[in-house]
Amino acid sequence: MPESIYKFFPYNSHDLDALANNYLWFSHYSNFNDPFEDVFIKNSLSYVKDAFDEASAIKFYKHLHKGQLPPHVVEEAILDLKMRGEFEQSYHEMLLKTFKGVKNTFEKFVSESKACCFARDSQFGRVLKNRLMWSHYADGLRGFCVEFDRAPLIQSISNGIGKDVFLSPMRYGELKAFDFKNLLAYTAEKINTENYEFGIGSLVSYKSKEWEYESEYRLITDAGNAIQIAPESIISITVGSKMADSKLNTLKSILRGNERIACTLYEAYIDTKSFNLERKKIGDISTQA
Repeated sequence: MPESIYKFFPYNSHDLDALANNYLWFSHYSNFNDPFEDVFIKNSLSYVKDAFDEASAIKFYKHLHKGQLPPHVVEEAILDLKMRGEFEQSYHEMLLKTFKGVKNTFEKFVSESKACCFARDSQFGRVLKNRLMWSHYADGLRGFCVEFDRAPLIQSISNGIGKDVFLSPMRYGELKAFDFKNLLAYTAEKINTENYEFGIGSLVSYKSKEWEYESEYRLITDAGNAIQIAPESIISITVGSKMADSKLNTLKSILRGNERIACTLYEAYIDTKSFNLERKKIGDISTQA
């Protein structure tokens, strides 16, 4: 059973070119429609030097080096620092250095990474019945939505760029500056356990709760903008009922001209009794023999 992800298109020349030439466009974070994203990631952590707690510092050191050094080696290093009266200073210097390193990593991520955004079925319902998605991203039922089989899509992108593409289901909540020390300690303690929920790395996939209706799923890379995909990963294409007939005919012509696309064509429309979005089949796009 395929796991579907969906991408909405408003219908423009770039969208049609992408279908004709088998690629998806990956955008820089600074070009996203949410103006808070790049600003938040670069400023999502705060660090304030507070009172030293030796017990907490020892616990943190042990978690930070767990799996990297034998426990007795870590304990000996801590004891050596304590005996020389340098443990507190070393602890604060390590925190500040790590904080600056994470900040630099986030800034590099924002400046170099590019993402392609999708939606998923979720607790908010089926993507194709989501009124806001059709309104915001498909020009009010005048555009279309492509359903992809996630696994072969991701594999084709990774093969094309020669490395794994980063997968990022988005999280939603209050935008705020998170306490670096507490979040780092939680990450070090929980990252390789089943109880790990939200650590420092989660901040690059975090958005304001207002966007939760999107149930967004991202593919992220530092490769180019136009990334080749396998069009065989397309399961269906749903057009909005307000798409002009001339545009629909152009879209069908482009799909039929791509010998690698074989999918079902649907139309999304407003049910005049329930005022829900429904979908009906209007054709098939078949590969050429």
